[in-house]
Amino acid sequence: MSIENAGLWLERHSGDLAALYVSIVPLRSDEETSRDIKISEYFQSDPALALALLKKVNASRPPSSGKEIVSSAQAAISLLGEKVARELILEIEIAEQSLQQQQQLFFYSQIVNRSYHANQQYLAWARLSGYHQLDDYCLPALLYFIGEALCCQHDFTLYRQYIESGQKPESEQSLFGFTFKHLTLAVAEKFNLPLLIAQAQLSETSKSQQARLLLNIAQICQTIEHGWYQVELEENYQQLADILSIPEQRVITGFHQHAVEFSRISPFQHAWQPASRLLLVADSIYKFPITLNAGNEKPKPDPKKNPQTNDTIAATSASNQSGQNTSNTVDQLYQKIIKSAQAILKQENPSQSQLLQSLIKQLYSTIGLPRVCLFLHSRDRKILQNRMAPGVDKASPFATLQLPIEQAGLLKTLMLKPQAIHLSDKNFNKYMTLLPARLLACNQTHDFMAMSLFIAGKPVALVYADRYGENSNLSDQDFRNFKQTIAYYAKALTWLQKNIA
Repeated sequence: MSIENAGLWLERHSGDLAALYVSIVPLRSDEETSRDIKISEYFQSDPALALALLKKVNASRPPSSGKEIVSSAQAAISLLGEKVARELILEIEIAEQSLQQQQQLFFYSQIVNRSYHANQQYLAWARLSGYHQLDDYCLPALLYFIGEALCCQHDFTLYRQYIESGQKPESEQSLFGFTFKHLTLAVAEKFNLPLLIAQAQLSETSKSQQARLLLNIAQICQTIEHGWYQVELEENYQQLADILSIPEQRVITGFHQHAVEFSRISPFQHAWQPASRLLLVADSIYKFPITLNAGNEKPKPDPKKNPQTNDTIAATSASNQSGQNTSNTVDQLYQKIIKSAQAILKQENPSQSQLLQSLIKQLYSTIGLPRVCLFLHSRDRKILQNRMAPGVDKASPFATLQLPIEQAGLLKTLMLKPQAIHLSDKNFNKYMTLLPARLLACNQTHDFMAMSLFIAGKPVALVYADRYGENSNLSDQDFRNFKQTIAYYAKALTWLQKNIA
């Protein structure tokens, strides 16, 4: 029924997408220099151009024709001719001119940027896997989210409600009567688009490795818009690792690196770049400004929502980025942590040592982690030394533990950039051989957390915590609190160094 509803929607609305101005202005130029541009590269960066090109070249290639569907931009331009391709560009709407509703251009740009990111990630991983004919995968990857893009452009009133509802998958069905995947399927069928587009939408039942690869990459690209440390990412990373037959940690590291590289080349300035959210705190979804509500009435509070739950800690980063007032949603626990750091910074001569001591105290007392350690770099930066250890017996070798950097394995990797890890019974065997033997001998637990602390871009310390001596294990909420507290103090320490020290 959902697919039928998607088909009916497509009959009532245009199946065309608008292109962002930056994608087409060089190709619309009459200057002689524009003739030197390799136009296939432009068709491979904006879904609107890719969709228009494939619709044009495959219009006479329905299944009954016996003709092979064209998948690559280069092949399509060769068949149509460059003159036809350039004329096609002149007919495409410009998003900045046609998307007039408040915030519409921003959200549309975000989908376009996500599509281009998925495209670049897919090509990078396909290349690693030894796939040939990468041009055939480029446009299908770019068009994975066309169903959502069409709804954002042609039915923004409902799409805005989808954003306001929390961008939940079930909201697509309840608001539109179909899912974005089903609309993508309807578009692919109607316009004879490459089979990979449809296979990736239904890859749960598809045996195609390329389709499963695209699905997982696209899902990751979409999820990280809410933050890089969402629980649901773990399954996608593992599935991607299984498809590629490489370690999961390599997948995570590679995805981060590709995201940084992509953010450097993305031309879409209206959108958030994925690497900008490589923060060690959880993000929340974007919420519309209050001015977008009907009339001048302020939204009524929902009595079912408890603003004092720990989960509200996760809202801080995204709320700051979108300019929202977070005073009513930030958890009291985190407010206490913020005030503790601010109180030190307001002193006449605040010091780095005071902030570090406060950080460990907040993790130990406020967050309630029974064993916390601060491993500082030695002066020669060859050793991590345990300098603060509340909850550790002074007679314990753990209290004076030293870890040579070159022998620290996983801990050394953590010190390469701001990042964190939670070891538990679920993943301990995977990382066991990468952990220093003397650490395992001293901490006597398989369930612990560690995170690197950077100040002004330089590694300074490694923070460790566990629940040794208690019956309970570390929870996901413990890990979120741990990361967010350290991330905030890292900002405070950086501010101190730049402004006072």
